[in-house]
Amino acid sequence: MGATISFQVIGMVVPLVVFVSNRPNGDRVSLVGIALAVIVLICYILCYKLTTERVHDAKMMSAFYGLGIIIMFMIVPMVIQLIKRLGVKEVAAGGLLFSAVMYLILFLLPITNVYLYLVLVFIAEFGKNFFLYTLWAMVNDVIDYHEYTTGIREVATIYSVYMFIGKLAQAYLHVVQMAYNVICFWYV
Repeated sequence: MGATISFQVIGMVVPLVVFVSNRPNGDRVSLVGIALAVIVLICYILCYKLTTERVHDAKMMSAFYGLGIIIMFMIVPMVIQLIKRLGVKEVAAGGLLFSAVMYLILFLLPITNVYLYLVLVFIAEFGKNFFLYTLWAMVNDVIDYHEYTTGIREVATIYSVYMFIGKLAQAYLHVVQMAYNVICFWYV
């Protein structure tokens, strides 16, 4: 869920901040990368402090990740049809909202049955994957809109900035996370 939120912020907000007169500004890219790294670090700390491990069975975990492939094959045809009927943003928002509700239920209920837990996570992942698949359609919409407003199709530039900022935030995060581990736990 954290990755989904960060991709959403990067995709929606970052271009508005890092571009000046439709050109990327190096200073702003660095500052945004640092800001995103700090946000991600806070999210990691919260995730670590607020998480309770519930599944310790390796076979069950393996089966759960195998279900991800099934989810993928089930969702792709559905996403295409729903986008045609409802629109990209609506399908993305609906999947994200559905997933958020399911994860809230998982958070609030003290589930001890591993099978019930996996079924509920499977359902929650189903909604999350609707968002993840539509995310790339939204990036394509950004490319098309950029071409519409400027008359120039800059696919590589838009994808490069999108991916670069994500990688920059991850790099800063690892540095900050290592510093946190050393300072707080003397762990290298």
